Amino acid sequence: MNLSFYDISLVDGYNLPIAIQVIPNSHGPYIPLPNETNPSCVGSIGDLAPIGFDPYANNSQLFLGTNSSCPLPFDSQSTSQEVASWCPKDLQLNTAQNTGNTRPPFDPCLSACSKYNTGQYCCTGKYDSAKKCTPNYYSKVAKQVCPDAFSYAFDDASSTFTVPVGAGFEVIFCPGGRSTTIRQTLAKSSAASYQAASLCYALIAMLITVVIDGLG
Repeated sequence: MNLSFYDISLVDGYNLPIAIQVIPNSHGPYIPLPNETNPSCVGSIGDLAPIGFDPYANNSQLFLGTNSSCPLPFDSQSTSQEVASWCPKDLQLNTAQNTGNTRPPFDPCLSACSKYNTGQYCCTGKYDSAKKCTPNYYSKVAKQVCPDAFSYAFDDASSTFTVPVGAGFEVIFCPGGRSTTIRQTLAKSSAASYQAASLCYALIAMLITVVIDGLG
């Protein structure tokens, strides 16, 4: 089967919250469920929802192409303080003047590779394999804040998403909510059945129709 591969990458650093919403190919071999394909990374306190975030109020709200019938799994562990202070002080683009790591909502965070450009951090030279290059101090905290994002060069096993060739992709900046935990919580063995995916998309289409009719 021909597949398209995609991911959210923090390999070079973090700037703004970002999400990817797949626009499925209705003529493909199967339609993947949107709660298995639409990752989000929210690593800034200015765009972070409280723990327990539930965007599917009254079973009628859409969020990143999903609804209560196929909900996205969200991080339920990271506090606002942890999200505000996850970037190591030496990697902050605009280093905080206080003694802590707390940074402004939109202060970019460089990766260790971008900042120091060493083989150990960039997985190059004698570190150019998954066995030799392991998560560094930046990638470990980045992965805690954005579990579905690439945190270093060989993080593909827990960060790469696939859909049948022909799908479209919408990149959403500052999506709100919380980071997703798709790869941690959903089955990895195979795509959902065509019938289940079709039902999920049918329900979403119905909700969109209701919203449009309500605006008319």
